[in-house]
Amino acid sequence: MRVKDQVVVTGAAGGIGLGCAKRFAAEGAKVVLSDVDRDQGEAAAEALQAEGAEAVFVACDVGDKAAVEALVDSAVAAFGRLDCMVANAGIVKAGDFLEFTEEDFDAVIRVNLKGVFLCGQAAARRIVGQNPR
Repeated sequence: MRVKDQVVVTGAAGGIGLGCAKRFAAEGAKVVLSDVDRDQGEAAAEALQAEGAEAVFVACDVGDKAAVEALVDSAVAAFGRLDCMVANAGIVKAGDFLEFTEEDFDAVIRVNLKGVFLCGQAAARRIVGQNPR
């Protein structure tokens, strides 16, 4: 399967997100890697570029609506359009339930739930706008 789409992958500095970015790139997609970890994210994008992929890194906190909208804008600026968003970013706050704070809970919800919503909505709005009926 060859992919000619322009793809954004959040949480792409390592783990599953980086694995997704590598696979999309191997299939021919132009990939925007995104993460809050700028150093690892830039290194990941550079590694994909060294393998011949069209890849860029854009730092983004997926819990911040303005940052997510800027991510989508950056993807379109880099590759001309957006076809797919992989909202992979996620965090874990491990610990004893009795010691888990409301701030810990809010941080997890902000990234793991709100981030997916914001990424999906921003990407869908752009994709629909690119393909008017």
